Amino acid sequence: MDVAAAEEDLARRHPNHLALGDWERSDAIVAGRRKEWTADITDQVPDTRIAWKSTEGAENAGAVLFEPLGPDHTRVTLKLDADPEGIVETIGANVGFLKRRVEGDLERFKEFIEARQTPTGAWRGEIHGDRVKDDEPARR
Repeated sequence: MDVAAAEEDLARRHPNHLALGDWERSDAIVAGRRKEWTADITDQVPDTRIAWKSTEGAENAGAVLFEPLGPDHTRVTLKLDADPEGIVETIGANVGFLKRRVEGDLERFKEFIEARQTPTGAWRGEIHGDRVKDDEPARR
């Protein structure tokens, strides 16, 4: 299997608890085509980490890590493994299109979070494989 990998991070101006949201159903434009996938959350610790693996559709897996840099700053690191389909996606992955796409997506995520100023209200429980720990009162 050819796997394209990307890792990027950015420091954003916002507390950790504003960043986590719904990651279960996703789509992206890859090589001019819309790709969709459903993913299972395999690990989630609020304000720290969320990891997923696709279960149907485009094959991919990854994690987003949140590292506090101060009361109003957080480093967000995205680690992504995706399986390119066909020659166009494989060439694109080899010349850095995935990395540039990830950089752009993270910058748009940063802008969204900084403009929002409030949490999304998403579920804040923990997931570790098949174990799920119920939501605790959100820090707001």
